[in-house]
Amino acid sequence: MEDTPPPAPTPTPPTPTPAPEPSPAADPTMAATTEEAVELPPQIFSKFVRPILVSRCVDCHGEQKQKGELRVDTPDWIRKGGKGGAVVVPGKPDQSSLYVSTTLLPDDADIMPVKGDPLSKREQEILRRWILGGAPMDDGKAFGAGAAGDGDFVEDKVAEGMNPANAALLENLRGKGVIVRPLSANGALLDVDYSHAEINASEYNFAELEPIAQNIFELDLTKAKISDADLAHIAKLTNLNKLELNRTSIGDAGLAHLAELGNLQQLNLYGTQVTDAGIVQLKTLKNLRRLFLYNTKVTAAGVDALQEFLPDAEVNIGN
Repeated sequence: MEDTPPPAPTPTPPTPTPAPEPSPAADPTMAATTEEAVELPPQIFSKFVRPILVSRCVDCHGEQKQKGELRVDTPDWIRKGGKGGAVVVPGKPDQSSLYVSTTLLPDDADIMPVKGDPLSKREQEILRRWILGGAPMDDGKAFGAGAAGDGDFVEDKVAEGMNPANAALLENLRGKGVIVRPLSANGALLDVDYSHAEINASEYNFAELEPIAQNIFELDLTKAKISDADLAHIAKLTNLNKLELNRTSIGDAGLAHLAELGNLQQLNLYGTQVTDAGIVQLKTLKNLRRLFLYNTKVTAAGVDALQEFLPDAEVNIGN
């Protein structure tokens, strides 16, 4: 008598994937992305793509020299392309010569950059994912707009005439595990990121940022041991455009210090102690465009009250 095969197991339903937090810190170099969907980290161009272009491409494709009639030193010039036409086809990296030329064999006459080592696999993947995701250039324009070549990067405009940050101070920050990235072509405007630093509570000293206050354009204090009183130092960063305070102990008293940050466009307060009474103090931030309030004590009524003053701000409060 033949054995009866055991019944097929009942499939286990997949575990739902939790929604991402409102302050994505995804690294654009993660492997394998499908052509159907790609999620880009915020400001992928300013933080990741542009430094590659500045360090590896503008010597031959910048203001002083334009091989192949191509410039990559402003968003509009990139959109315009070169002698052979467009070098970036949004969504199609394999049809974008700006990417394809970096993936050729080292002895290929068309490989870019011509000088120095080829781009690393990480740098190539950054370009690929950026183009696959639509090639955003953080200037608010759709691709193909303003192709006359007269555009400029916001970061360069802010950094024009700015003195470089004190090198010893930056080295001290990096020694603590703080990531410091240049955002402008002249290296003066900075992104300062504490989110991965392993610093004891007693070692935090935000007063040390004051000598480079004008240089800081973005500041990430995710999970940092920062108090409401410490935000008095942050309030002196007059060029600050983006501030991450998610998962800190900040409360309403701290927000009072931020009311003078007139250039602030993005503020993340996810997982903090702020309430309706606190966020109304942000009504003076007329340039604020994105505010994250997930997992706080803020109510829908509090958001409505704030948006009477900031109607153009996108306020994300969650469920």
